[in-house]
Amino acid sequence: MRREGSSIVDVELQALGEKQAQWDALEVRVQENIAAAAGAITLDVGGTLFKTSKSTLLRFDGSYFHALLGSGRWQPDDLAHKTFFLDLDPTAFHHVLRFLRTGELFLDDLSASDRFHVQHCLDYLYLPSLSTKAPPVPPPEPWLWDLASCTTSDVRFSGRCRVVHMGHNSHYVSVVGNTPVTSCRLELNKISEDTCIGFLPRLSDGDWPPARVMRLRSFFFRPATGRLRADGNGATDKAYTSKTFRVGHVLGMRYINGRISFQRDDEDLGVAFDVDDLPVNIPMYPVVASTSFAAVTILE
Repeated sequence: MRREGSSIVDVELQALGEKQAQWDALEVRVQENIAAAAGAITLDVGGTLFKTSKSTLLRFDGSYFHALLGSGRWQPDDLAHKTFFLDLDPTAFHHVLRFLRTGELFLDDLSASDRFHVQHCLDYLYLPSLSTKAPPVPPPEPWLWDLASCTTSDVRFSGRCRVVHMGHNSHYVSVVGNTPVTSCRLELNKISEDTCIGFLPRLSDGDWPPARVMRLRSFFFRPATGRLRADGNGATDKAYTSKTFRVGHVLGMRYINGRISFQRDDEDLGVAFDVDDLPVNIPMYPVVASTSFAAVTILE
């Protein structure tokens, strides 16, 4: 009887482990799909367009917007304008969007009918009801360019360290972000063919930030040429995309599950680097390096 009971427990444990593995894989896919979604989302609500950030729509876990952006099953209804259609009252949705942005609902001056439509929107979108107060969500700390990562006078900063300006140098000069990120968006204000932008993994607890990143393992994209450069264990240079960047373009960078990819104005350019040999949770710092004039602004 003990063997039979033990066997049943083993089978149940195995089944539980398989279910957990399937759930973990689903969670990974959801996070990948959400990360791949554009930073700005346009909604067509009953014929009225609303544009807001992805982070605003995802304020509450388990909402309609998590399914919309995370499942990978839904595409924009209007592919030309990349809009998602919601068959809801646009006047009521205005209050819902403000609720997502601020965590507060200001409905004292609304009629009973208007309050009903707002509640209908909340129910439809799986958002907290009028009686539920939104949890306080502190704004994320914005990352900045790290002043300490640059030791040359040919680099200056503006916009409270959100903008870096690089001059002409005889060697690569680099600037590193002050905090690790898994994704970010940068506006290219000035670039040259040798401007390199990418990720720098922190492989040890030694001195940080480094002054010469080109001597370390790093993963760069050269937006003006569409080529990749990897430094560290022997520098490599290879083609990546024919879609080059010009001044004013927005460069997106993403590091998920050992893969680094880049985006041009929210258009994904595909996987650039597979870095499966590094720990999945290794800190990745945004970095820009150049020998010629360059200027890059942090958007998010």
